[in-house]
Amino acid sequence: AFAVTGRLRNSSSVMESPHAVLSWEELETGGSSGPAAAAFCEQLHARGFSILRMPDSLAADIEELRHEAGGFFALPPEAKQEVGDFRRVADTYVGYRNNIDCDSEFLELHMTPQGGAFPEHPIAPTLAVLSVAVHARMAAMARLLLTHLALGLGVPPEALLDPLDPPSAAQLPEGGLSSSVLRVCHYRPREAVGKPTPPDAGEDEVLFDEHTDSSFLTLSPLCPAAPGLQLRDSDASWIRVEEGVDASQLHVEVISPSRPHPPPLIPSPLLTPTPASTHPLAAPHAHIRLHSSPRRSSRPHPPPLI
Repeated sequence: AFAVTGRLRNSSSVMESPHAVLSWEELETGGSSGPAAAAFCEQLHARGFSILRMPDSLAADIEELRHEAGGFFALPPEAKQEVGDFRRVADTYVGYRNNIDCDSEFLELHMTPQGGAFPEHPIAPTLAVLSVAVHARMAAMARLLLTHLALGLGVPPEALLDPLDPPSAAQLPEGGLSSSVLRVCHYRPREAVGKPTPPDAGEDEVLFDEHTDSSFLTLSPLCPAAPGLQLRDSDASWIRVEEGVDASQLHVEVISPSRPHPPPLIPSPLLTPTPASTHPLAAPHAHIRLHSSPRRSSRPHPPPLI
């Protein structure tokens, strides 16, 4: 759930917060008993989010995806709508959304068992190809992170993995779509929508107010060059998560399973109930438009696992 707003927030109340950046590669190679996995589980338990440093190869794919997505969002409105409006297909939602209330637009892409992305735009075929590649890498990492979390909680990994998409999109049923979505987001700058600059340079405009995602796990590439994401830390302060990382590197923000209170985990015959105090909590977050930020380019959020 989220609230859309156009109110201003005094930027002096938002802080940069030091946080350890974990290595994606160490999480892949170190095993669930290694120090990287232990640090990841502790970060999600204590703060509700974690920051990972992506491998260079994935960072390059995401930068290319940003570029192609920028081309898609620059198309005329009628051309973008050729992918179809946001709509229900099978058991999920797909398509293009133009949210005028918060000056943003979204493209929701899901994977097919034939190895493609749906819906595919006839003018932007490269975007679909890149989406498939990025989705596969991010979905594999999400499964690994959930494995680390499960073992950290003392439950079989299947307890968290079985309700999700299969490991490969090729294993989806014929005619099916992945539940995991690659959501590409574009937040328009004020000048692009004809809005005046706020008179107070110390105020940032809130586009999406405080909320938690409805997904099971959210992996989001950060955009240090045009920061607009804020997270509530465990002490209830707002932090500029994208301004505390090296702008020359791409990172991934991982937000833990979103629930307002520690939940019973997914019912499963494989699952032994664990104390509520051991369950990670989601980090509430907001999307803002900085008074003085550069244009925020298209921002892929691959993939929330639903």
